[in-house]
Amino acid sequence: MVAGHRQRKVRCAIIGLGNIAWCYDHGQPLHDIGKTHASVISANPRTELIAGADPDSAARAAFSETLDVETHNDLDSLLALQPDLVSICSPSELHCAHLTACIEAGIEMIWLEKPAATTLSELDRALRMWEQNGRRSIICVNFQRRFMPAYQTLRNAAIDHGNPKGISLVYSRGLETNGSHIIDMAFACLGDPGDYDLLWASADYDNPSFAARIGETEVVAQGMTLDYHCIDLSITFAEGREAVLHGGMTALTESRIEHAAYPGFYRLSNAKQHLQPEEALHGMGTAMSASLQDLLAARDQQRQPASSLLTARQSQALIDSIRQYQSAVR
Repeated sequence: MVAGHRQRKVRCAIIGLGNIAWCYDHGQPLHDIGKTHASVISANPRTELIAGADPDSAARAAFSETLDVETHNDLDSLLALQPDLVSICSPSELHCAHLTACIEAGIEMIWLEKPAATTLSELDRALRMWEQNGRRSIICVNFQRRFMPAYQTLRNAAIDHGNPKGISLVYSRGLETNGSHIIDMAFACLGDPGDYDLLWASADYDNPSFAARIGETEVVAQGMTLDYHCIDLSITFAEGREAVLHGGMTALTESRIEHAAYPGFYRLSNAKQHLQPEEALHGMGTAMSASLQDLLAARDQQRQPASSLLTARQSQALIDSIRQYQSAVR
């Protein structure tokens, strides 16, 4: 831990005052399990929320009136306060511009909503600036599923079993929106190998299905056009299968057993659910808090967060490859 870091509270500010910034928790006490940057910053004993910024005057007024925090109409005036931590919750197309502005301003910690950028070339420009600035900013990209207990258990199972035979992904409501989450978790469960080969992708622009080889493991994803969230991830091993379904609400374990009707042959046993609804909701609710806590710990320990610009680059690169494949076959 860097000397002096615990002597005062970390001063935090938010750019972009929409749902993930604070509105998802509107009307809920801030000390409850939170789903937004504002609520978990306010609940953490090490941090304090000092300001927010948004070009929309109505958004600023609602934020200021509800949370009793000062507001600004642009990022420059927010950065003039010299906060220790900036949460970037602006629209996706502004993430990279706001990220590079924070890096250039020397912001110590940046909590960046996903996606880190909208294209790989855009993200690589930010990475180059970060490198040129000596990686002084500690940057956490908020792929919060990395911090949910159900997904962490799945990742540990992948490490314990070793040599996955394959990974199956199912998602809906957009490749960049939900697909990016499940792609990020596939990389995480495989130890963030970085390398991949895209094998094919369907023509559906919004929710393309695709297959890729990540490291030594084949990953097959099915994208679906649905009006509800469908986010499932399962890993098959020689010994059985582990899965986290329903966006983290259900965790299943299946084991390889001998088939009663056909001796000498084997099947997977009936699924055992080992995550109760209350536990699942608690895990989802604490993921944001754990993401912030990991960012603070990364600053203290001078390491990269579990979800960083470097890990986010993996999923962005694969998404770019899918888009390029689709363009090439049209």
